[in-house]
Amino acid sequence: MSLDKKFQELFTKMVEISFEYVNRNVKEVDSIYIYNAMEDGEYYYNVFYKINNSLVKSHEVNQVSVDQYDISDDRSFGMLCLGGDTLEEIEELFTEHNREIPTLMKMYYNPKSGEFDNNISYELNYSNHKERTADDGFEDWFKEEKNKLAEV
Repeated sequence: MSLDKKFQELFTKMVEISFEYVNRNVKEVDSIYIYNAMEDGEYYYNVFYKINNSLVKSHEVNQVSVDQYDISDDRSFGMLCLGGDTLEEIEELFTEHNREIPTLMKMYYNPKSGEFDNNISYELNYSNHKERTADDGFEDWFKEEKNKLAEV
């Protein structure tokens, strides 16, 4: 299978993991934001959502949704682990094909329209900083999107 086709399957899998967490609720889920970082053998996968026009992290989805979800620690960690495992598969895929491994992927998915965007970076973002972590990048993106929403 070609690198592009397999890569597409893997990022589709990451979207499915995050959409399944909110029971594929097309009615209320406006957008899904998936933050993926891979540097120095470390994998970071995290998600936030726009639900009923409110931006929330995965542990806050029940605060803004009419439908309620299982946000137990087991389910939340399960989602994060599945995402991390998929990042490992992506790294293996790129290594197998002797291609540069992405260090950062910011994925956006709109379940209502099917719109998808994957902003990919190959630059070091964390491993070359003493204090900055992948979680900082996730928090920055969350704040950036929250500010955009406040401007509307």
